[in-house]
Amino acid sequence: MKRFLMLVSLPMIAGDCLPVAGDRVTVADLARALPAFAAAPATDVLGYAPEPGFHRSFSATDLQRWARRYGLNESRFTAGACVERTAAPLTEAAVLEALRLAIAMPGARVELIEFSRRPVPGGKLEFPRSGLVASPRWRSGEPVVWKGRMKYGSGRSFPVWARAVVGITGRHVVARRALPVGQVITADQVTVEDYERLPFAPPEPAEIEEVVGSIPRRSIEAGKAVSAAVLGQPRVVEKGDRVAVEVRTGSMKLTMDAVSETGGRSGETVVLRNPSSGKRFRARIEGKGRAVSVSPTA
Repeated sequence: MKRFLMLVSLPMIAGDCLPVAGDRVTVADLARALPAFAAAPATDVLGYAPEPGFHRSFSATDLQRWARRYGLNESRFTAGACVERTAAPLTEAAVLEALRLAIAMPGARVELIEFSRRPVPGGKLEFPRSGLVASPRWRSGEPVVWKGRMKYGSGRSFPVWARAVVGITGRHVVARRALPVGQVITADQVTVEDYERLPFAPPEPAEIEEVVGSIPRRSIEAGKAVSAAVLGQPRVVEKGDRVAVEVRTGSMKLTMDAVSETGGRSGETVVLRNPSSGKRFRARIEGKGRAVSVSPTA
């Protein structure tokens, strides 16, 4: 079994070092600078390639030992050599392409302002969703920082970044006037406008019908978007309301009137009272003034 050579790492890139593209330094790499090694098996591994931004040195003694291994004239190697990983600065075209692939939506706005200029190894440039960093109060046209990576070698990556203006055009519902907390929204209170959102941000309601009949859980200022996150459904049953209840027992159905002891929204369970017996039971609200018994005790 071959032993890997422990090479010296230096925090610099030497301009006269031999560039290597892979994770290992092979005989073929060395032969490009020292043709005498062309007679040796090209795929034999001599050591690990350095990290980007570093170089590794081979001494004359190292070269002579390898020459003896392959039956070469060791006296020809009186000086050492070094290798560095192949690296080059990112190009604007490559960064733009990677950003567009990350957004993956036709018509998306991508305007590149600046990006990292450090040389990077060859590989696959990626900008993951988690790397997009924007202000909580982001507005259309405001630049964002997007952290990415150049994936190379065997599961390695090199950090990169870009600063760009990005956005997705759509439509959203906007309040014509202030919408108070808990007050049912009506069609005349809202309108639809075009807007731009960040990639991967959840879209806002795009049609008036999506918000009419809902209630804001917090007040919405005039001119502001009506976000789905702040909307709730109004109660369709209040305490004291008369409710038509369908009681289901196996295949049998019975309809009766009851009085609500608690309020609720469609789909929620409320406590009802049988006005004849005074007994209470639970039922699921099916709509305004309607419910289905789920566990009757009356």
